[in-house]
Amino acid sequence: MTPDRTPSGGEPPRPVNGFLVALGVVAGVLLSWMLTFTLLNSSAMAEGPALTMSLGVPALLAVIGLLVPAVRQFSAGLLLGVCIGAIVGAGVCGLLFLQLMRM
Repeated sequence: MTPDRTPSGGEPPRPVNGFLVALGVVAGVLLSWMLTFTLLNSSAMAEGPALTMSLGVPALLAVIGLLVPAVRQFSAGLLLGVCIGAIVGAGVCGLLFLQLMRM
């Protein structure tokens, strides 16, 4: 007899669907870049609130999505994508893109 590997006798974990995670990563990167550049280019927003909204709102949606089992894998990818987009897009390439867009 094999021991029960699930905590407290619940369901066994579902296999990871790599497509959903990859789709979430791509969506997160694109979403964070879109929001970052849109909010930073609007003259009505100051830089502090714009950055908070552009990175905080998608991350908050992804964390809330982690609580729903049907979209958990997509939300995990979305959270990864938002983090990657924040580091690469806003941190490394953001100033270059802003200078090119203002020319």
